[in-house]
Amino acid sequence: MSGVVWDINITLEVITLILSIIMLLNFFRGFRGVRSTFTAGLTTISCVFAIQSGVSIYIYSYFSMHYGLELSLPLALLSTLELLGVATLFYLSQQ
Repeated sequence: MSGVVWDINITLEVITLILSIIMLLNFFRGFRGVRSTFTAGLTTISCVFAIQSGVSIYIYSYFSMHYGLELSLPLALLSTLELLGVATLFYLSQQ
């Protein structure tokens, strides 16, 4: 059972990583054209989200071999909340 939850965690982080990279590319294109502090901040935030998701994928892969359900369930909740936040930012940035 815990292996399935770890797989869900990693999948959520991969989706977050993809959305973060798409936002990073979009904000970077906007920054090149506008060069505003706000766009630079959005580009930086997207970059941080992408790095954090990549590190989480690596850590979750390691944890899945050593830890069980007692750790994977709370991390699944955190990954879900993170994905909801990034997806909201992605949706709003596409408007």
